[in-house]
Amino acid sequence: MRYQHDPYLRLADDDAYLFYSRFGEVLTVPTLTHLVKTWSQAVGLRGNYGSHSMRETWGWWQYKRGKPVPLLMEAYGHATQKQTLDYLCIQAEEVAELYDLEL
Repeated sequence: MRYQHDPYLRLADDDAYLFYSRFGEVLTVPTLTHLVKTWSQAVGLRGNYGSHSMRETWGWWQYKRGKPVPLLMEAYGHATQKQTLDYLCIQAEEVAELYDLEL
């Protein structure tokens, strides 16, 4: 079965799911985690990868590319910037370097 881009995705409800299984059911986090682990092993990656590590890595790269922390905070649904920085494992020294501050 070949998957194609859904041309009606932009017209979908904001509450609609983005990913569905081959059977038309919603992909759950455990199912996606299982798929990521399977793909990682298939290409020979060592480590424990899952949907959460993909989410965290996406945010880390966005941060490294200069996306503002408040925008990432909103994307993750975090209440504070500190929570987002902790989630992305951004240390105080790295933050200080951004603003050329001394701790």
